[in-house]
Amino acid sequence: MSIGLVNWSLWHKESKHLIISSGTYGNLIYPFQYENGTLYKYNKLEVELIFYPIEPKLTLLRRDAFLATIYNQVYIMTLKQDTHSSQPAELVLYRLSREKVVTKTHVLKFNSTGHFQVNIVDSLILVHHLQSKTTLLYDLKFSSVCDQQIAIHQQPLITPLPMKPVTQMPPFVPSFSSSPAAMVAAQPAYEMYSNNWIVFQPDVIIDAVQGCMWKTEISLPGFVDMISDKCLLIEVLLHRAGAKSLILDVVRSLVTPETASSLTTIGEIFNRLNQVYAYNEDMKSDFEVLAVTKSWLAANAVSVIQQDDIYTHVFYPIFGEQRARRDEKSNSSFPISVMVEYIASLQTFDLPVHFYLYELLVNTLVDCGQLFRLHQFLQYHVMADSKHLACLLLSLQNVYPPAFQIALDMLKRLGTAHDEIVEVFLSKHQVLTAIRYLRSVGLANQMQPRKFLSVAKESGDPDIFYTTYKYFEDINVKQRNTTSFAPGDHCEEYQHHFSVLFCQ
Repeated sequence: MSIGLVNWSLWHKESKHLIISSGTYGNLIYPFQYENGTLYKYNKLEVELIFYPIEPKLTLLRRDAFLATIYNQVYIMTLKQDTHSSQPAELVLYRLSREKVVTKTHVLKFNSTGHFQVNIVDSLILVHHLQSKTTLLYDLKFSSVCDQQIAIHQQPLITPLPMKPVTQMPPFVPSFSSSPAAMVAAQPAYEMYSNNWIVFQPDVIIDAVQGCMWKTEISLPGFVDMISDKCLLIEVLLHRAGAKSLILDVVRSLVTPETASSLTTIGEIFNRLNQVYAYNEDMKSDFEVLAVTKSWLAANAVSVIQQDDIYTHVFYPIFGEQRARRDEKSNSSFPISVMVEYIASLQTFDLPVHFYLYELLVNTLVDCGQLFRLHQFLQYHVMADSKHLACLLLSLQNVYPPAFQIALDMLKRLGTAHDEIVEVFLSKHQVLTAIRYLRSVGLANQMQPRKFLSVAKESGDPDIFYTTYKYFEDINVKQRNTTSFAPGDHCEEYQHHFSVLFCQ
């Protein structure tokens, strides 16, 4: 392999990639990757220049080429800029694939001329325009149109803005006449966007003349005001590290009645959050695909918003506390619609809904007097059957009498709640109904006589006690050929009670 004259080289420590510039113009790029003790070669890349000088000379300089990792992919980036040309500058990205192939994938249009510098922060591309003293922010996942499988980004993600000025720190000189705050306030700011800037990837800026070195960072809360499309805002934040609390703040503002967005927008946001949540839930327990999961999340989302996050930080602070205040002036239908939207989204992605969400929804429906709507939700299985939900409905039977039968039907559908169904019947002193139910499911031989006789006695109805007692006598005859109860049944009290009532 012959490369020829080497103009310059770049090494990317994180991914162990090396690129070498060759050729008269410096635009012949040879990428390599050092992996497992072996140096692998990619196909040669010929970078298109913004212009080709009449007299051949090195045109693609080292300062205009970068290696960076963006969304878990390694890219070669080249700046096409010329301060003496009227042609707008642009940044071209070439992806280095695992198959050792270099592919041109993105072009970022700056729509202006001048001198540009580039930083990469949290998979965002920051393009500093020194003449206008502003920074253009690009996200490869958004704001692009496709041209022959190349994503063309005509506009930055947000309006170009200047970086926050950095105030010079005062020298450490003790002073008894000035407060520290006043000393700091009196210091001038450093010159930003200086021509002396030297950028080191991914996020370092050095100004040797001013004797400064800065680490570039993104202020995520600023996106909330700068991106009006809330679905896009959530999508952008999902890909940012440390944005989970901010995402929850945004979602909370969208479902707060005073600042609420449309249910359509809220539903779209819930679906996106739950798409990431579902993927994480499906894969995190599978050790074989754990690495794939991490790779997918790195490329598609960083923050995972789970049900307990939504309940603790969004729903309960708004709807739960609203219930606690018994705020009658609030719009009762809106929180119900929002919760139903979220539950429906969870079900769309086959995520089991946690009981506390159903509990908040049911209690809100009851508080708002929307019992018919509650009945509809249960009838059409908006809320999935569970023992917890059935017990909650049983507790509401004094407020909503049909809840008793609904809960009983739910327990029967579960098919695993025989003990709970028996307890429900016994709580109503329906001893004979409980016995008939156990017989119908083939569990007659597992009944504890003492429990049933106790409830029959408490009912105060001699006929019920007589029928219950005789039933268990028949069981004793079938099992032990005697009407007497076994000593372990502890039924002496009820034998005496039967004698008192019927054997005198």
